Amino acid sequence: MAPWQYRGSWGLGPSGQNTRWSRRRVGGSAKPVPAGPLAYRPVPRIDWDHVPSEVRAVIESHTGPVTAAHTASAGLNSEIAVILETDGGWVFVKGRPAGRPAVTRRREAAINPYVRHLAPRLLWQANTGGWDLLGFEHVSGRHANYAPGSGHLAVVVTVLCQLGTIRLTFRTSRSRYRPHCQGASLEL
Repeated sequence: MAPWQYRGSWGLGPSGQNTRWSRRRVGGSAKPVPAGPLAYRPVPRIDWDHVPSEVRAVIESHTGPVTAAHTASAGLNSEIAVILETDGGWVFVKGRPAGRPAVTRRREAAINPYVRHLAPRLLWQANTGGWDLLGFEHVSGRHANYAPGSGHLAVVVTVLCQLGTIRLTFRTSRSRYRPHCQGASLEL
């Protein structure tokens, strides 16, 4: 593989995930490395067999007994990202330790009812054993190909236009930070 770079651009990472990556020759081989200080760095994944038993029990209380588990290869910010086969069908579960920033998971759960026509449905959420968990219906698919001329581009544009029509209201920065400024002389 020739030494080339996606420096500062969004593209497909080493597992096909959509993220910001740079490729550069390292030690004689081209290895993907996160690009720049704002690049996303995937968190290490935990296979189903290594998920704490208390957490597995809570997951199975929502899914039923798990007959097979497959760790997701793509994605960036969930230590648990697993596709579970159960008697009731396939389910996708993701989770992070509760001490880690949870705003992304909370927002993902909050917007799910508004994007059900475009995204997998959130089936349940749980906090247990120090973990924040989300369970979604499983949808088979693959990552879009963003290369110029790809047949996926028209579909991506259509979905983005549909997303642009959805109106959501989240708390503003002013309302989120006001409680932390009580007694301060600064006005938000």
